[in-house]
Amino acid sequence: MKRGARMRLIDADDFESKLENSCTTESETEAFVNFLAYMDEQPTVIDLDTVIEELQLEANLWRSSAREYNDEKEYGHVEGIEDSIRVIKRFMKR
Repeated sequence: MKRGARMRLIDADDFESKLENSCTTESETEAFVNFLAYMDEQPTVIDLDTVIEELQLEANLWRSSAREYNDEKEYGHVEGIEDSIRVIKRFMKR
């Protein structure tokens, strides 16, 4: 990665589709296939399903504590975490 470059998430399926449609020669298609193989080997930067699982575990911990101590502030943490989960799920449906 060049100096000053930033990492960002992309829609890899959309990227592949657009790149594939731009191949016009056999050599371009071969290069594309090799590129896809390389790209598929790359690790995922973030797995949103894992993030949701972790947030649900965190919400459960806060919920247990809130019940034990009957603490409204802790219930507020649960609500905030659950709001975050809903936002992520909405994002995943795009």
